[in-house]
Amino acid sequence: MDHGSMQTIVLAVVIGIACYALSRRLRIPAILFYLVAGMVMGPMGFDLLHVHDLGNGLFIMVEIGVAIILLEGGMSLSPRGFMKAPSAIGRLLLLTIPLTALGGTLLSRYALNLSWDLAVVFGTLIVVTGPTVIGPLLKSINLTQRLEVLLHWESIWGDVAGVVLSALALKFVTVSGLPEVSLVVQSFLLSLVTGIGVGLGGGVVLNGLVFPWLKKIQERQLMGIMTLAGALAVFYGSQLLVPSSGPLAVAVAGFYLSHRRDPFLHAIRHFKDQLSIIFISTLFVLLSGFINPLAVKAQWPAILIVALGLGAVVRPLAVFLALTGSALSWKERTFISAIGPRGILALAAAFYASLAVPGREQEMTLLLITTFCVIFLSGAFATVMGRPVAKLLRVLQPADKTGILIVGANTFSLQLADHVGRHVPLAFADTSDQRCRLFQGKDLTSLCVDVLDDAVYEDAREEGFDRLIALTPDNSLNHLICERAGLYFGEDNVYVVHGRRGEAEIETVSAAEINYAFTEAFCLTEAIQALDKGSAHFEECNLEGSPSRATIPLFSVSKSGGLLPVAGRETKGGTHLCLVFDVST
Repeated sequence: MDHGSMQTIVLAVVIGIACYALSRRLRIPAILFYLVAGMVMGPMGFDLLHVHDLGNGLFIMVEIGVAIILLEGGMSLSPRGFMKAPSAIGRLLLLTIPLTALGGTLLSRYALNLSWDLAVVFGTLIVVTGPTVIGPLLKSINLTQRLEVLLHWESIWGDVAGVVLSALALKFVTVSGLPEVSLVVQSFLLSLVTGIGVGLGGGVVLNGLVFPWLKKIQERQLMGIMTLAGALAVFYGSQLLVPSSGPLAVAVAGFYLSHRRDPFLHAIRHFKDQLSIIFISTLFVLLSGFINPLAVKAQWPAILIVALGLGAVVRPLAVFLALTGSALSWKERTFISAIGPRGILALAAAFYASLAVPGREQEMTLLLITTFCVIFLSGAFATVMGRPVAKLLRVLQPADKTGILIVGANTFSLQLADHVGRHVPLAFADTSDQRCRLFQGKDLTSLCVDVLDDAVYEDAREEGFDRLIALTPDNSLNHLICERAGLYFGEDNVYVVHGRRGEAEIETVSAAEINYAFTEAFCLTEAIQALDKGSAHFEECNLEGSPSRATIPLFSVSKSGGLLPVAGRETKGGTHLCLVFDVST
């Protein structure tokens, strides 16, 4: 590899990761940073990214990136999530995709004057949203759970459909015109059957043979690496059988592994998440650096017509036609229709198309740059307007209204439930059968499970419980719970308590990542003893200034009736749910 290619790859990795870190700091999707950085470092800027020098190497990176992204996406899906809105998800995937493809085809044909065959390619690759944009968006905006599920499922399987359909359309690109419909249908069904079959087979082999073998030889830390190798094998093997079936196969394999719920799936998912971040950020920067928008400056009015037409006309029309008659409110349908950012897979498919069709460079350059423009404008709108639109339509889930999962059954948590349950949904989890009996006869959602099993937190998250408080007397266990649950709830939504004073703690996460629930004066074992003796009780109190030592504020009560843990911070005035000690004791 020459120094120019090495410089391009290293620079893309460094810039991409820096953009991701900046997006995390600002809590907004990183796509705009990737696209702008790629253009600035590419031929229209400082010309430091010599992407053309990579040749076929970039194409190989794109295919590997597609496999990793879709495997990670498939593993993030859950059948339980699907049951939240099965009809709406089916409508989005079965109706919105063909309607958007039709709209994109007509726009590119009559606005860009692309030939019909390439117009079909553009229409199929631009069909729906992408997980690389929707995922960060959902993390930055607390939408209602039904909306989250809908957008997430559409982004994963829609991207699969877009890649498969565009690959099929590209296969039939000819100078003479479009192929017969029967031939297209036959190829689509063949890709569908092959992708599903190879994907299920790969998932069965990994889950039934590879993972048990790794556990038997006590090499569980290799599961992430073996899963990556398996994903690439599934992708490549399926592509060998039917060239357009690889993306579907790897997504099906990931979905199968998620459905099997292996106890060590979280380690694999965490490894895949990190790897996909590296590939997504690097590929976005490289592909953005590959593009020179000035090459088609005369067609920019038409390009903007296509991009705006897709976002302002085609997407809303397709969504409303697909979801008319569903259980979704008009506000939810409006939000889905307004937020439709395209992602890395659309750009990768366009890049692949630009290399796969020789002799039509002008049209392919126009297709690629139009795809880039659609991704940029749709991503910019979702990033900047996602929260304001959700707020305007009132589809946000207020942070203080989200459900709380309490881990640990004891006198304190049981009595606390009577007060917290009046404000927000509440659920409990504990390992001990004996402690779980404390909740018998109570109208409470409770699970007697292994509190270190990741499936507990995955299920709770899907049921709408977005916050967790570890309320066990064991400080080390609380920290372990915090580490596990943080992968699903997010570090900012997981809290621990001081179980016992002076007890040594296992430092599994840095102190900066730990949120201590309630105030520093709170100690769980002391609170339990006081409640057992009858020398303490819960009450809602109005605090003015600093609370007394006999009053420990636990939650602040918002004007809307929601709850926010005090989380060790200084308390301000207002209504709080407090633990009040009898001063005479």
